[in-house]
Amino acid sequence: MHHINFDIPSTQLVEIHVHTEQDEEFFSIGYIIKNAPDYLLFQSVSEQGILDNIQYRKKESISEIEIETDYLKMYEQFIFYTKANHIFDCFKLETIGNQFIKFNFEEMLDFCLKENKIISLVSDLSDDLLIGKIILADTKKIVFAEIDFEEMNYFEKHTISKEAIQYLELISAENILYTQYEQHK
Repeated sequence: MHHINFDIPSTQLVEIHVHTEQDEEFFSIGYIIKNAPDYLLFQSVSEQGILDNIQYRKKESISEIEIETDYLKMYEQFIFYTKANHIFDCFKLETIGNQFIKFNFEEMLDFCLKENKIISLVSDLSDDLLIGKIILADTKKIVFAEIDFEEMNYFEKHTISKEAIQYLELISAENILYTQYEQHK
């Protein structure tokens, strides 16, 4: 594996490539807002140039970071347009997500547990994105209750080692909408 430069200014748009345990590759576009020893805190931008989520990404899962490509230049224009029209951060994710910058990984998990937040995660066990809530946590693992979207209840519980968590969507437009629905159903 080649050396990856994680020391990129938070104003630099990047494309982060991830190679999974199940031999799949995918990428996210956005901004690195925190470069911690073992992980990145990342603002992900949607295909429309809108701030989509704030995510924790374990560094060991990252296979490549690209900057200044023609593809990213196109996204810079999308972002310029959405910012000029005041729709880049229509869910106020940046304001909400800024609180995570001061937290370490353990504190992020504790915050999500205490605040009963709907979050999304991917672990070493599967490439599937699980959406739900952390319902228990100790020093080594969490118990994650997955949402059944048909009934909007929590149907399957997963015990996941904290070490196995590769990706954690701390706040997203989608999860804000799920939370709003849950609170008003």
